[in-house]
Amino acid sequence: MLRFQVFLENKVKVAPLTQTYKLMMKRPTPLFKDENTIKLPKPEKNTSDALKMELDEVIDAMVLSPEQDEENKKIDKEYINMMKDIVKEEGASKTVLDFVDEIKRQVDTNTIKMKYQYNRARPDAIAKFHGKKLTAKVDVDTPGYPSNHTITGYVIGGILSEMFPNVTEKLNKIAERNAASRVELGVHFPSDVEAGEIYAKELLKRLNRDELPEVTTQEEEMKPRKKYKYSDLPAHVYGKEAY
Repeated sequence: MLRFQVFLENKVKVAPLTQTYKLMMKRPTPLFKDENTIKLPKPEKNTSDALKMELDEVIDAMVLSPEQDEENKKIDKEYINMMKDIVKEEGASKTVLDFVDEIKRQVDTNTIKMKYQYNRARPDAIAKFHGKKLTAKVDVDTPGYPSNHTITGYVIGGILSEMFPNVTEKLNKIAERNAASRVELGVHFPSDVEAGEIYAKELLKRLNRDELPEVTTQEEEMKPRKKYKYSDLPAHVYGKEAY
């Protein structure tokens, strides 16, 4: 029976681990402390009845109007820029905006490790295994559990909310819509998204705030810095010329 189960599992196509992702796993992630201690609920096996039931949820969720599909595809590609635009309106500096990209880089590194640890297939592969048809509405090339988009959205939203609390509600709305869209686009099971929410909360608990940039506005960052003259330097304690 065990060999038959292994045979079934091997029939489900899961994205292979590429050299690019192997290298990505080795990148440093100083923004988070002890993230390797995070534990997620063990996902159902690719061939389980429980995952087959989730597949039906995904198929149902994908029935949307063309307008809703386009909105989801926009969020898929633009959710980070949408969050940047919100804090830009609050005067966020280029340093802060560039830091958002670094958050994503470090979240990606951690998430890729988890994805290949659990190695869960995407809905289209599970559908094919069960003789059903499902065509994802966007391209993906990694295992599904947990959802990286979900994690990234909630972590970036959480960190920016600390920096700009006045726009917390707007950031949360984008993070939530981004997470929900993953199922509607046919690239994640609901449990992938739920695991992403858990993982994001755990990463935020382990946030190393010493790594956060100073919150400055565009105006403050563009102010000319004072140019010190040699005569401005402090003299030596013994009265000799400073050097």
